[in-house]
Amino acid sequence: MTAAIPIITAYPRVVNATRVDQLNLALVAISLAAALVVPFDLFLLSYAILGPLHYLTEISWLHDRDYHVSGRRDWILLWLLGLAGFVFTPGVLGAEPILLQVPGLGALLYGLRFDIAFVALGVALTLVVTQKTGARVALILLMLITLQINRGGPLFTRIFAVYLTTIVHVFVFTGLFMLLGALKGKSRSGLVTVFAFLVAALVTTLAPAVDYVTISDWGRENYGAAFHSLTANLLSDFGGVRADRAFRVDLFSHPKAIPVVRFLAFAYTYHYLNWFSKTSIIGWHQIPTSRGVAILAIWAASLGLYFSDYALGLSWLFLLSFGHVVLEFPLNFRTVHGLFGELRTRLASTNVAS
Repeated sequence: MTAAIPIITAYPRVVNATRVDQLNLALVAISLAAALVVPFDLFLLSYAILGPLHYLTEISWLHDRDYHVSGRRDWILLWLLGLAGFVFTPGVLGAEPILLQVPGLGALLYGLRFDIAFVALGVALTLVVTQKTGARVALILLMLITLQINRGGPLFTRIFAVYLTTIVHVFVFTGLFMLLGALKGKSRSGLVTVFAFLVAALVTTLAPAVDYVTISDWGRENYGAAFHSLTANLLSDFGGVRADRAFRVDLFSHPKAIPVVRFLAFAYTYHYLNWFSKTSIIGWHQIPTSRGVAILAIWAASLGLYFSDYALGLSWLFLLSFGHVVLEFPLNFRTVHGLFGELRTRLASTNVAS
């Protein structure tokens, strides 16, 4: 009887994980279908409705797990770096970023706006790998030297000022989280979902830009102002359009721009849905009632802000958007480490079996 207990207690967890995988397979299909038909409006709505709720609930979940860093108060530094992004954002307190409204030093510090994500990533890695003060100082100095050598370079700027907090966060790490979960759980259904996720992304980019792509007047009004730069960068770097032309094309009709927008719509929508689908597994909803009420109140306020003035909502909610990315960096590093560990274990088992 005692030998059967682990099997009995583990069975519901396996069933639950399988159901979540099945749900995610359906969510991949739904996100893909919507992205193919209404990519512009889907992206805008997902970002405005699902995005803030995702930021708030994930920050809450990370807080209860000490942000996956080594020291008890390490998270304070991560929070400061997350908040730093806010002062670089235009439209928060006036048309110009907050820093540019500060005479003298503000303009000088504004020149660091492309470096903040790199610094946050380096600090997060430092906080994860060591608790010793000397080692941390040495690593941060190494990071600053690396920054000084590479800052201003086109590749460096693209990666850390454009893609790290957008595509890498919502697509690459979503895929890595899914893969690690499937490997740790030895789940075939999980691996099938990872494969479907990658295939769906390919479909968004390879499917022809046919005329059934639709966009509302609201979408036309807000998409270009909010996401023109991100779309144009992707179009230039991966869409085969010269950089000097990428920022001038009509995003709503150009045959190479539409696949880029479809990919963005799919990646962001599924990123958010994937988080909410795993409630029963990671337990992000297990929080005090007072915190839950606060989250819902802030979410409701953010919805009101977005739908009264999308650009203003984007500026104010950048605090949550950028902040939650920075706070997740330690978890990203632990995920990559865990993934390599799982792959190494499987490779060792294969060698022993052979």
